[in-house]
Parts: sequence; structure tokens; C-alpha cells
Amino acid sequence: IKLKYQLLGKRIWMPAFAVAGKVKIPTASESKGLGSGRADFGINAIFTKELSKSFVLHLNLGYTFIGEHGADNEMNYSGAAQYILSDKWALVGEIVGVNNFNGRKGDDPISGLLGTYYLISENVIWDAGVEIGMNKAAPDFRLTTGLTLLFKP
Repeated sequence: IKLKYQLLGKRIWMPAFAVAGKVKIPTASESKGLGSGRADFGINAIFTKELSKSFVLHLNLGYTFIGEHGADNEMNYSGAAQYILSDKWALVGEIVGVNNFNGRKGDDPISGLLGTYYLISENVIWDAGVEIGMNKAAPDFRLTTGLTLLFKP
């Protein structure tokens, strides 16, 4: 579950700034090796800069506190570009990395994602993409999809 809040709106000379908090609820079976049985918590800083009406850049930097006993916490980072095709469609590309602070750089995954999103309504976005591993620590590929529900407090 993730909640994001924009603290600063876009300005001509300055990017927009938002923070996101997330919690991973331990619902997967620990006995089957699918989960840790513990919750993880994370915080993320998000910078967004509109370069033109059609081209937007995003930069994210975050930290995750891993609940599993003996597991290393993680720092995550990503850079993304978004090309707006129409009022409803956009293409996205992203490079994502994780540092798990265990001193072994070979098991810090780095991957690239190519995808799209579609604005279903003013408050609902559907997205889908394919993620491709860029080193041995990342999965070779992963398909992802999701819904984003937008609301204003």
C-alpha cells in the first residue's frame, strides 16, 4: 500500500516535489518461502520536471526498512521519462536500482522498464510495462500492471 502527497507544485524554474510512504503487508505464506511474515516500511522523495507539454522527467530516491530479522534495509533510486501521446495515453521508460547495504554490489539489482499508461477517468489510471534486468541480480524480465486511484484531500 502506497500513499503519495505532493508538497510543492511545479514552477517554471523548480521541479514539483512529493513524498510517498509505503507499507508491505505480510500476507504471503512464510512457510512456503513467499514472504518474511513481517511488514516492510518505506519512504520516497519524488522530483518531477515538465520539460515541455509532452515530455516529463522524474527522479526518485527512497529508503525501505525491511522487517525480516537479519535482512538488510534498502536504498532505491530511479530516473524516468514520460512522453505524453494524447489526453489519455503516455509512454514511459525508467531505470531502477536498489542498494541493499550488504557490501556486495553484485547482488544490487538494476533494471529498465518500458511501458504505457491509460487515463481511464479523471481519477483512475491503468498502467502496464515490461521490466528487463540489466545485471545478474535483477530478474531477466517481469511484466507489471496496476491501477492508480487519484484523490485530493
